[in-house]
Amino acid sequence: DALAKSNFECFTPFLRGYYPTDLSKDGNYSVKDIAQDILAFADALQIDKFHLIGHDWGASIGYTIALLAPERVINLTAVGIPHPRAIKPSLKLLYQARHFVLFQFHLQFERRCLMKEFEL
Repeated sequence: DALAKSNFECFTPFLRGYYPTDLSKDGNYSVKDIAQDILAFADALQIDKFHLIGHDWGASIGYTIALLAPERVINLTAVGIPHPRAIKPSLKLLYQARHFVLFQFHLQFERRCLMKEFEL
């Protein structure tokens, strides 16, 4: 409401695979591909430049959008996830961020199975 009253238009697209959307037809849920989905969404709405807010998984996607199309992102607010260059790798961090790590490995495994890059 406050953003709308300030003449901002707000969009919260459903990401591929999240309810109520269907599962991705190609089984691809990579951060880069989801970031490209968001850029295509902005293209479809004819939005050239935008402010971007992302939380958790969305923050990672936001960093990727800013990397892919820096000329389009006016500013990025990432909540809950620091920029990857600010992270000092450690075993504790690996444990704390295991859902990100496992999600990415699981998706790569699933995609390779779908593409028949290797047999089970």
